[in-house]
Amino acid sequence: MADEAELRAELVRVAQSLDRAGFYPSKSVSARWRDGLLITPTGRPYANMRPEDIVELNLSGSQRAGARDPSSEWPFHSRIYRASGRRSDRPHAQPDGDRIVLRPHRDPALPTT
Repeated sequence: MADEAELRAELVRVAQSLDRAGFYPSKSVSARWRDGLLITPTGRPYANMRPEDIVELNLSGSQRAGARDPSSEWPFHSRIYRASGRRSDRPHAQPDGDRIVLRPHRDPALPTT
């Protein structure tokens, strides 16, 4: 099991990688942590994010740690973690509930420059 500091650093690395790849920074990245989750904060550019910016929540949305507000998408992440029933915090990016990476919706009518 990864420790909390390692998992926070991994979430920042994933968020910053998504940002460099051109994904919109308004989406969120989370990981299951103990009986809750760690999630990127709202309003913090990924390029400037640090591990201490990551917010810890229980699955009901009560903030346990972090000075910033959690992503507004936390309910979506929480529902997935509850439904999966998994408690793993392994650092990988697969859509199986251990780590969730959301892609922005791209409207096909808009140009992709």
